Amino acid sequence: MLKLCIDIKNKKGVFNIKKSILIIISVIIIFAIIVSIINRPITGNFEELILDKSEDKKFNYLRITSKVGLEIVEKETRDMKNINKLLSYFKILDLVEYTKGDYKKKGESLEDGFKIYFNNSNNYDYMYLSLSYEKSLYIKFHTLTDHGSEILEKKYLIKNSKLDENFIKKIYKSLKVIDD
Repeated sequence: MLKLCIDIKNKKGVFNIKKSILIIISVIIIFAIIVSIINRPITGNFEELILDKSEDKKFNYLRITSKVGLEIVEKETRDMKNINKLLSYFKILDLVEYTKGDYKKKGESLEDGFKIYFNNSNNYDYMYLSLSYEKSLYIKFHTLTDHGSEILEKKYLIKNSKLDENFIKKIYKSLKVIDD
């Protein structure tokens, strides 16, 4: 027992304990950095995160559904001017992907608002957007690739601004009501 105490007090023994503690702390710090990088939300603009997944990035059909309370009205167009105007607006939005925890804590109700459906009948790409009136955007994007069908389904927070409700309403009002 006396020999054990002497070894611990020995400078070499103390150095080894300090070295071991330093290695353990370093490993914990490296692990924490890796976990934070993996869990970091993905950021970028709408074009980078969504549209770049499509081969030709063109849509030739637009349908917008407006829901306020119990009133639901659907309108549509094949007018490329309106389709491109709305896509251009979305392209400037800077987005940050919701993480699982953020979705539960910060997610607004998407019950009321606009549901926007873009379609490309030439290659079967489609994009479905559900917008809240504040700062969130739910996206379901479907595209066909050489390897089959690819679906992206995410919810994003809009970083650089709130949705311009008046702009979207202006486009919506210019569309034709879908007859039942």
